[in-house]
Amino acid sequence: MIPWVLLACALPCATDPLLGAFARRDFRKGSPQLVCSLPGPQGPPGPPGVPGPSGMMGRMGFPGKDGQDGQDGDRGDSGEEDKAYQEVLPCIGAAFGHLFCYVLSLQRTKPPHQGRQCRETVCSSHYPSTPSPRMERQGTHLCLGPPGRTGNRGKPGPKGKAGAIGRAGPRGPKGVSGTPGKHGTPGKKGPKGKKGEPGLPGPCSCSSGHTKSAFSVAVTKSYPRERLPIKFDKILMNEGGHYNASSGKFVCGVPGIYYFTYDITLANKHLAIGLVHNGQYRIRTFDANTGNHDVASGSTILALKQGDEVWLQIFYSEQNGLFYDPYWTDSLFTGFLIYADQDNPNEV
Repeated sequence: MIPWVLLACALPCATDPLLGAFARRDFRKGSPQLVCSLPGPQGPPGPPGVPGPSGMMGRMGFPGKDGQDGQDGDRGDSGEEDKAYQEVLPCIGAAFGHLFCYVLSLQRTKPPHQGRQCRETVCSSHYPSTPSPRMERQGTHLCLGPPGRTGNRGKPGPKGKAGAIGRAGPRGPKGVSGTPGKHGTPGKKGPKGKKGEPGLPGPCSCSSGHTKSAFSVAVTKSYPRERLPIKFDKILMNEGGHYNASSGKFVCGVPGIYYFTYDITLANKHLAIGLVHNGQYRIRTFDANTGNHDVASGSTILALKQGDEVWLQIFYSEQNGLFYDPYWTDSLFTGFLIYADQDNPNEV
């Protein structure tokens, strides 16, 4: 193994002067040619030579496929043979460097290849670890090849942090109304409401040809208020249910001819009372108080239509001498149907 190492060490030493001579084209007769010698100290740099013409660029080779990078191994300990290699490697590197510069110097006479971008470079050997023979700096042109293919797309990076919430944009137009939803389940039954006011009398349910409508009522309070219907709240008779005790009014349920009469006991005050039909006085009665109890009366016949109203009221202030005593006197209001209207028998 050691002879081969010594041979490899001697080879660059022998070829170094020859390659230098070829590079400088300086072959002289009788010049001493060193077979093997150690390099001496580096001399002072000489003046730069005249740059030669640029040579033609050679054809560019096909790019090879990129191999996968292997993992770096652990550096081992230096052995005895490794130290020998470290002493020989600088010589081997110097030899290959000289050869590379010589090949480049041969290309100077060739014209540059058109259509390619070239840049000037300097070929020199400089190995700081081991001194080497000085080489002249010679200009040459290196052509840049076409750009390589775009590499494969890398893996997506990690998801970034969520950005700050932006401002709310302007409100958009109102959308189309959606379809109505399904009906919900019925709610619970609410509490019972208060009793309402009595409604208008309904149609008479009497048998055909025997329509009936009659009433007779009495008061239970003295001295009623003026210009309001007097409420005769004691019902003696209410055939057909057309008299409303809560309002004091008779509401016609059977159109026809009616007879109305009243007998009012008065005491301590004068009495001015009238019979009203739909807000209009039909008859009025005035009776002066003489210091004793007295009776005021009146009667009339009226033609009524469906829904007409008839009642009694005091028509003058402070003339409300109507008197009630549950033991010996009453005040009555009476009315009844004489005959029904034959033009509208279906209204009964």
